Amino acid sequence: MRISALLQRVLIFLFVFFNAAGAHAGILPQTFLSFSSDTGDAIGLGKDYFFAGSPARFVVNTSASPISMIDFFCEPDFGKPWSGGFFYSGASDTPLAVGQYDDARWYDPVNSGHPALSMYAENRVSTRPTGWFHIYDLTFDAIGQVSSLAVTFEQHNDGSAAALR
Repeated sequence: MRISALLQRVLIFLFVFFNAAGAHAGILPQTFLSFSSDTGDAIGLGKDYFFAGSPARFVVNTSASPISMIDFFCEPDFGKPWSGGFFYSGASDTPLAVGQYDDARWYDPVNSGHPALSMYAENRVSTRPTGWFHIYDLTFDAIGQVSSLAVTFEQHNDGSAAALR
């Protein structure tokens, strides 16, 4: 297996907003969204996706403090379908932080106590996602806006074994 294929498998989804550590190492800050899916996945349709740079427009929103939910989307070009998602810690009083979030489900107040995720590609979304996510980097600026985020995840849609990563 080539190293690029190995890296793609390990970190298929990497979403970074102005990675401060990279900037100090001489690497320019980056904003991009990347994911791929297994054959049979209804959201990714078995394809790889990569969105970055102009004219792509990225928007990130958070819940009120403490920040327990982050949602984001990318509009790759005016009028083209959006892709994005959200991650939730599992409780509104528990802030998202670096770490592993297992047994993630669709966000539903009835399922409080469980982390939540929901990823979508080109406006295709699951009504019952399950899976996990791992936050590797999460920082905020002085006014509480996300300044860096790096996440990997695996989402299964509506009970399917096929995954979006």
